[in-house]
Amino acid sequence: MKTFEQLINEENNDVVGIINNLPKGAVLYRGFSGFKPTNLQKMKVPENRVPTDTPIQFHHRLDELFNKNFGIKARSDTLFCSKSFDMVERYAKDDDNIFIVVPINPSYIWSTKVVDLFDSIFDTPLDKVLNEFYPSFDKSLFSSSDLKSRYKTLSNEGTKLFNEISDNVLNNIVKTYKKSSNLSQVNNNEVMVYCSDYYVISYKDCKCTTYEQVQKYLEGLV
Repeated sequence: MKTFEQLINEENNDVVGIINNLPKGAVLYRGFSGFKPTNLQKMKVPENRVPTDTPIQFHHRLDELFNKNFGIKARSDTLFCSKSFDMVERYAKDDDNIFIVVPINPSYIWSTKVVDLFDSIFDTPLDKVLNEFYPSFDKSLFSSSDLKSRYKTLSNEGTKLFNEISDNVLNNIVKTYKKSSNLSQVNNNEVMVYCSDYYVISYKDCKCTTYEQVQKYLEGLV
């Protein structure tokens, strides 16, 4: 077995790559649904992510606002994580699907008030707007083409009111967000991680809650 010092001098070694990019403090968790990576896998952050549930026009408008404030299309080009294990567990539904994230050269975008952006949108007047214009809330309603076609059928007066209310709420939501490259400043709310690549470590394998514990776990592998 190679020593840790030997591995340090090798390029593209995943374990060493992870150790070299470890932040400090509480870890970031991410839950995977439908796809489960392997332990210590290096992954790319998807670009131009298509939302699963968020109506497409809100998704695009939020991207515009985040891009204006932070220079990042935060709903399309980031990785959704949290320091809160309970929050991620609700999404993942099983510890097997929970991974610790080690981002490479990241920026973090998080809110001082919004725990989860999707939930917050539907806890605001936008929920009333959607109920008024799209009362069924069936799954097909949230597809891009269907929502676009329904949106186009609104009357001029309805569209004006829809845009006025939604823009006001979305602006107020985005104003509660901050951006930093220092993970220690991030709270336990949903955090959008902007980077090109990241590593994942199986929570079930290591049971770590801090990156200092992660380092000891990784050093034990080599």
